[in-house]
Amino acid sequence: MGIKEGFEKLAHDAQDKLDELGHRAGAEGERQQRDLNGDLMTPAAKAGSVLREGKHEVLAEVDSAKVDIRHVGD
Repeated sequence: MGIKEGFEKLAHDAQDKLDELGHRAGAEGERQQRDLNGDLMTPAAKAGSVLREGKHEVLAEVDSAKVDIRHVGD
């Protein structure tokens, strides 16, 4: 691998890690929102929050997997 490819890989890794952290923060935010406002939330609002949390978790795992796949064979 050349220098250019190494820098490109590093840039992609950094972006994917930032995306992963953003999604994990979003999932945590949904959990905290339910913890704080759970009694005031309607069942539909709680269900939506749970689904959004799940979506953030899945997207975080996808971003993490992209980094892992990029480094297979290194």
